[in-house]
Amino acid sequence: MADDDFKPVAPKMGGLFQHAKDEYVAWTGGKPKRDWTGLDDSAPKVRMHNGQLWSMLSQKDEAYREKGLEEKITKSIDLTVVRSKLVAHFAHYGLDTVAYLRDPSKDNEIKFVIDDYLRYTVDSAREHGVAQSKLYDSYDLVNDRTGRTALLSSLDATLYKTVHSALLPDETFPVAWMLLIEELQLTSIQRFADIKLKIAAYKPSQESGQNIKVFCTKIKELCDELDKAGQYELATTLHIVENLLEADGGLLYTLPLIETQRKVCAAIVKMGF
Repeated sequence: MADDDFKPVAPKMGGLFQHAKDEYVAWTGGKPKRDWTGLDDSAPKVRMHNGQLWSMLSQKDEAYREKGLEEKITKSIDLTVVRSKLVAHFAHYGLDTVAYLRDPSKDNEIKFVIDDYLRYTVDSAREHGVAQSKLYDSYDLVNDRTGRTALLSSLDATLYKTVHSALLPDETFPVAWMLLIEELQLTSIQRFADIKLKIAAYKPSQESGQNIKVFCTKIKELCDELDKAGQYELATTLHIVENLLEADGGLLYTLPLIETQRKVCAAIVKMGF
């Protein structure tokens, strides 16, 4: 009997794992190519987690795939924590592929919507999701349904009602994710204004021992959020440098910052801000 007689159909976004001499198991997961013909060259070509293996999933594991996060997502929850946990869940069970979508502003690129949500709207997720879903194989279709279910299962009652009522039965996971993001209003002008004010008011002295490393780590998280949304401004850099200059670090610390401050001010003047 030929080896192919023992092999299931290989997923487009994954591969086959030889579990025993005459037993092959499908696995899924990883970044897809832009044209959805297979995994991107940067994606691992072997499974990284047991949860990615399909026929080896127990009923308990299958239920957990759809169960989602233990801590329910609410309007007041830290989205950074939510994203981190959701990414881990999707990667462990090979669901992460269906969370990629064409970048609306760069036709030749594909982005991970859980992290790069600020590049999308509900409308753009719907538009590109329709085209992308036509390229799905049977594994993608199941993973997309499971991803949507896992997300909805992670929502508190209020968010579930809102997102579920707006989500059509055949819409993809990226649409469900963007409906949630829209409801949380994370792309609002007011939120970005608040982040800029928070950066401007944040001083190294607010950290124990004026810990510059801790200060910079927290500042970077805020700046990354602005940058992803295209909301970062040179004025924000100036606020950061000025606040760093308030820390007592001696000449070796202050002189490079003073030079940076001079360059930033000159750039702001040149740009007409």
